[in-house]
Amino acid sequence: MVAQNMRFGAEAQCLKRFIDAGELGEIYFSRVWALRRRGVPSWGVFTDKEKQGGGPLIDLGVHVLDLALYLMGHPNPVAASGKTYTKIGNTPAMSASGGPWDHTKYTVEDYAAGFIRLDNGASIVLESSFAANLGDERVDTTLLGTKGGAETNPLKIFGEEHGTIIDITPVHLPTVQLV
Repeated sequence: MVAQNMRFGAEAQCLKRFIDAGELGEIYFSRVWALRRRGVPSWGVFTDKEKQGGGPLIDLGVHVLDLALYLMGHPNPVAASGKTYTKIGNTPAMSASGGPWDHTKYTVEDYAAGFIRLDNGASIVLESSFAANLGDERVDTTLLGTKGGAETNPLKIFGEEHGTIIDITPVHLPTVQLV
């Protein structure tokens, strides 16, 4: 396994128990985000496409995508489309929370968006960025099911019981024991 560790967090394990118990019903849609406003890595080869292979999608987006696929029961992708943009990272004098980077050597995307269709009829929308003009940074996975939905950061489960729309917010998550 290649460091797909988000599925092992307490929130993910709690949500997986709800899903496996049928509390969300059939999960038909997921939206995943790994968005940074100005979180361009200023060290390593993260901004060099030739050495890294890509930018935020390969670095950050794969983790939220893996979490969604895990929570959805690992359906197989049948089609995907996407678009990447390099509009900020290769621009001089941009500020960053991770420190300055060399814009002349920035060859990866700033932002990537995609749509994935799965063999069970479900779909996933994926967004990932190192640099984007957005308000809030976000790392989250949202699921929509026929009986309920969920967001992972922080964990909230949405549904309806006894004719009442409800939100469930865990107050204590047990520690995950790794073997």
